[in-house]
Amino acid sequence: MATLTRPWTQYFIIFIIPFVLWSSSLKMPRQAALYMSIGFLAPMSFWIIRNLFSIGALGDDTLTINALYHGLYPGMMYDNNPESLGFPYLFDPRSSEISTSLSSVLMEISRRFRNSPLEYLNWYFLGKPIMLFSWNIYEGMGVVFIYSILSTPYNEQALFKITHWIMSNLNYWFLVFAVFGSLVAWLPNKAGNMDAEKRFFIRCVSALFWYFIFIQCISAPFSRYSIPMQPIIYGMAMYLLRYLRDRLVEFSKNLRQESNLVSVEFAGGMRPPNKN
Repeated sequence: MATLTRPWTQYFIIFIIPFVLWSSSLKMPRQAALYMSIGFLAPMSFWIIRNLFSIGALGDDTLTINALYHGLYPGMMYDNNPESLGFPYLFDPRSSEISTSLSSVLMEISRRFRNSPLEYLNWYFLGKPIMLFSWNIYEGMGVVFIYSILSTPYNEQALFKITHWIMSNLNYWFLVFAVFGSLVAWLPNKAGNMDAEKRFFIRCVSALFWYFIFIQCISAPFSRYSIPMQPIIYGMAMYLLRYLRDRLVEFSKNLRQESNLVSVEFAGGMRPPNKN
């Protein structure tokens, strides 16, 4: 159902089905994968049938073309022009030529990578994620607003100003914690105090997190797209803190046990010899 709202989720099923099949925490992984596939295809089939009748194809590649094309400009600006921030394609005189077809867009991306490999590697692997998770919606009215507003309590009331300041300063910290949390989720089963079912769930969430980053970073990294992912980011960040807490508790427990063992051994060595 989410795919019918946000098309970027449609390929996640390709990644999650093998994970379900290979999962050791599910009692019947094959049946689970089958039911998940049916649950995905059932509502999607109606949309596919609609496309066949409407446009004579399984889907419209216009969204794919635009997503890839709109995201090929470093800094989301045309020729470093600040006025083009967020909408660089509107300033590009070659816009219609580049966006003619999927092949023309891919050829343009390939050409730019060949001409400026370091610039575009930096843009796709570093610049895009930073802009994607920006607290400031640069393609809108700025800060957390997409559209213009007449008034907001975030500019008028102290409590809203304080909470806004806190969250804006913690935004990238949450993201960093989420990245490490999503990696920790894939450590061996004995790592952390969590049963198999919960670990399976957190790994599914981790897979969704990285899938989202991958999809958005090959397309246009509009920061408003990251808003629905905020609960995932906060959840993965909290998972990392929970994992670190569990490891600290376990380390302290082992340290106390070793300390007690050493004390017992030392005390035993100081006892007077048995006369018998």
